[in-house]
Amino acid sequence: MSVGPGTGAQQDPAKTAAMPAAETIVFVGSALRFSDRTLGLVRADALQAEILRFADPAEAERAGIPESTSLVVVDEVFDALLDARRVVALSRDGSATLALAYRDPGRAARFLRDGGYPGLVRSLLPMNINVDCWLAILRLMRLGGTYLPAEFHSIPEADAPAPRPDGAVDTAALERLTRRELEVLALVADGLQNKQIAAALGLSQHTVKLHLHHAVTKLGARNRTEAAARYRLAAPR
Repeated sequence: MSVGPGTGAQQDPAKTAAMPAAETIVFVGSALRFSDRTLGLVRADALQAEILRFADPAEAERAGIPESTSLVVVDEVFDALLDARRVVALSRDGSATLALAYRDPGRAARFLRDGGYPGLVRSLLPMNINVDCWLAILRLMRLGGTYLPAEFHSIPEADAPAPRPDGAVDTAALERLTRRELEVLALVADGLQNKQIAAALGLSQHTVKLHLHHAVTKLGARNRTEAAARYRLAAPR
């Protein structure tokens, strides 16, 4: 049995309002992508959870992600809209697991190669598998676990520009970084750890990690140490 369109019972509004949900699971996508039947399956598996569906990321942000949210599943059609700011908003600054649901493996592979996993989302959720397996993956993610389907294990997480053979640093690469990414990288170059950077910039450690991941990817570096070294060589004195 695969997860697909259908109908399902809705929650009783009176019961929902009477007591705050112990857990909330959020789906971001249309009813065609996350049907009432699909939500009904999740509701039956997570009896104490409130199940919410928003049409798109903007609607989810306007409504606000509840504090009780353990998992946010975003449909693949919105993969291009996921940036550091939106990821922070949808995941409540990393307190909820953020996953990308996909039906097209090719599209998911491109998202992975572009640094979407693990830079933006913690898991990739296939939507065309046996329903029992699908619910088991969902339970894992609700508990804070990560899931990457085996078909993607051989795909590199992000394509990086090849290093220049003469060892020189392309200063134009720094121009691709955002102001916040540059601030984070500058503090890494000064020897600060993520916790110290977060305190200095008034950010969470999760947000610092996101900015640093993007900076490392854009510079074509292998890790934070190499990215900091490139920054020191290329940054204006």
